[in-house]
Amino acid sequence: MEKIRIAQIGTSETTHASQIFRCMLNQSDLFDVVGFADVDMHSGQRDPVFDAKLEMDPEELLNLSYLDAVAIECDEVLQTQFGLMAAERGIPMHFEKPGSESDHDFDILLNLVEQKNLVFHMGYMYRYNPAVQYILETIEAGKLGDVYCVEAQMGCFHTQELRRWLKTFHGGIMYYLGCHLIDLICLIQGTPLDIQALNIATCFNGGDAKDFGLALCRYSHGISFAK
Repeated sequence: MEKIRIAQIGTSETTHASQIFRCMLNQSDLFDVVGFADVDMHSGQRDPVFDAKLEMDPEELLNLSYLDAVAIECDEVLQTQFGLMAAERGIPMHFEKPGSESDHDFDILLNLVEQKNLVFHMGYMYRYNPAVQYILETIEAGKLGDVYCVEAQMGCFHTQELRRWLKTFHGGIMYYLGCHLIDLICLIQGTPLDIQALNIATCFNGGDAKDFGLALCRYSHGISFAK
């Protein structure tokens, strides 16, 4: 089997850029990592994993004639821009979640991907978690009966710097990480009839970003929520 010649746009500390890049390097039987483009604003030192490969301008990288795929792992506010550049060139891509704050811009990207029949993979990691896959298979097999409610919760520690950065997004932590939970709810329950968002700033340690999120998803057969 020929290796997939792939490159990465983005080295952002707020995405999984270094982990994705390291994972591709470690799977050298599958991937030939040809380089990367650094388009992000860095508050600290770039992960040294990127020193192993050639750094290029994003235009130069996307114009490589032999490129099979690209991983878009830059800051969220830039992702759709570079996703469109890749799609216009007919390049399949891995695209970091959540996508875009603009439904309009994201729809343009997805429509272009569909028109060109490109592989478009998003970084919703829990879809591949064995426990989650077991749950989905169990539900699909009807072993849990009729599921009327999904309760999805996530909690983690973030530095003050990252919590300040959450102000970049109108949805705060619900946009940044809650998207994983919304993804699972929709996989199980489908598209909700409506959503009530209850996102606030806890003001913990003086922060004022929306670092606590709750989304209620209403269905004809019940209420599911992400917290």
